[in-house]
Amino acid sequence: MNALLHILVFAVLMFSGMPKLYAYRADSTNVRAHRQIYRNQEQISLAIQEALAQAAAGKELQFGDELISAEEILPEFYRKRAYKPAWSDFSTLLDAAQALNHSWEDGLTPTDYHAPTIQAVAHDLQGMLGGDYIDYQAVARFDILVTDAVLLYAYHLLEGKVNPESLDQKWNYSSRDLEEGVPAKLEQAIAAKDVAGSLARLRPRLEIYQAYRELLQHYAKEKDTVAWQTVGGTRWLEAGDQDSAVLQIRKRLQQTGQLSADTQSLFYDDALVADVVRFQQANGLTPDGVVGPQTREALNQSADFLLGKIRVNMERVRWVVSNLSDCYIVVNIPAFKIYYVDGTKLRYTSRVQVGRPYTRTPVFKSRLEYVEFNPPWIVPRSIIRTSILPELKKDPAYLSKNHFDLLDRAGKKLNPATIDFSQASLASFPYVVRQRPGAWNALGLVKLTFPNKYSVFMHDTPSKKLFGESQRAFSHGCIRIQNPLALAAVLLEGTDYDRARIDTILQSGQTIRAYPAKQVDVMVLYWTIGYDETGKLIFYPDIYRRDEPVLRQLDAKSQPRFNEKAF
Repeated sequence: MNALLHILVFAVLMFSGMPKLYAYRADSTNVRAHRQIYRNQEQISLAIQEALAQAAAGKELQFGDELISAEEILPEFYRKRAYKPAWSDFSTLLDAAQALNHSWEDGLTPTDYHAPTIQAVAHDLQGMLGGDYIDYQAVARFDILVTDAVLLYAYHLLEGKVNPESLDQKWNYSSRDLEEGVPAKLEQAIAAKDVAGSLARLRPRLEIYQAYRELLQHYAKEKDTVAWQTVGGTRWLEAGDQDSAVLQIRKRLQQTGQLSADTQSLFYDDALVADVVRFQQANGLTPDGVVGPQTREALNQSADFLLGKIRVNMERVRWVVSNLSDCYIVVNIPAFKIYYVDGTKLRYTSRVQVGRPYTRTPVFKSRLEYVEFNPPWIVPRSIIRTSILPELKKDPAYLSKNHFDLLDRAGKKLNPATIDFSQASLASFPYVVRQRPGAWNALGLVKLTFPNKYSVFMHDTPSKKLFGESQRAFSHGCIRIQNPLALAAVLLEGTDYDRARIDTILQSGQTIRAYPAKQVDVMVLYWTIGYDETGKLIFYPDIYRRDEPVLRQLDAKSQPRFNEKAF
């Protein structure tokens, strides 16, 4: 065990903090050491079998201080290869070690994959030799350690490190899996001597994921090379003001390449106002050029903060990219935007309003069922409690004044004037409240319906002015669309409902349901980095404060989370 102790001490000294990137030593000494260590395949196979048997009996499987995680999958992996060591080819071992070392580029933590220890061993294999003596138990555990690391990294690329159900018990997106199973995929990669390439192909194949990776590397470099200027004070700054904070704003924007003219002026001139407007646009803020609390907070976000935000959104992509249909609607809550993608083409985009922080729009996946024109609105019980009952107690005629019908549970229309609501509560309110179709209706002229647990749908709204706001969290949880009729027309292509017929239906006031010709998935997402209209990545405010819990779990020590389709 002296050789193993030598390696672990080397790991601590060389790889404290974020793993370093360097070229592994493939010199003749290291090659010879690897060949000597792996020469007796039979001895190593017996040691692997013994180590896995001990793990099956309840003993923790470790290599030094490194706890091996994938104890359920490893025995099957090695059994299928007759317990032969997986890393007897030196170049394949180096390929795997390098891939693990670069796992941070996926927003993950290399220490979760034993990267420092594996690096240390791969860098100094001579240290595992104690003269002519080879500790085959240590070699076996090292072989298992590398396999464990690659399997865990593969699963994290496929479905994420953090279990989204731990953050949202109603989570209904399915995780990705491989038809042949991850262990079988690893076996193929080892045989092809292409572990790094195979891992890379497990990344989500979405353009935005690659954009996140590039953004992560950019801010990692910024963190290492630039100490970002903070902006002090609390004063609101508008065009024409003079303040010491103006110079700090200039320096902060200069450091990130967002300053158009480098001066030492304390004057908040038009050129700097324009720079601040662009900064506000890039951070999902109201682009008014005024430096208020939200803009100052964004200016003071550190590189570490932005790196965390990028990592969180990379994880969210890994959660949701399975089983995408060719046609899908995406609502990104923090961006207040909706998109419709048909094949590879973006067919529609528009602004939306989403739920307030205390009536949040949920994250879920569904499939569009139908488009309803001139919809009535069945008021949810939660809104009856918070809005309808308080108004009824003040004005018994509130329902009739606002085009509401009162129904019993059998659907029979009642006269609200005959009912005393002065002492009513939700528990003593056995009625249904329905708003009649029309321009006054809270759902507007069209509604998109898709099954979900939350009674959430997308719809038109009479509250058009609110679309002019930059941050549009105004609803009770449903998704209000700025231009829903254009979306309805695109969704109903291939049916009898062209725009002319839709207009005729709207004029008639008749409630009509139209069913799309294609299957259209509906994905409501919460991504705090996304594309704007010009294709630039925007950092959006975390309106529901959901980033921090994800980041906290991303930074925590990894717990294995392998799905049942491992094999």
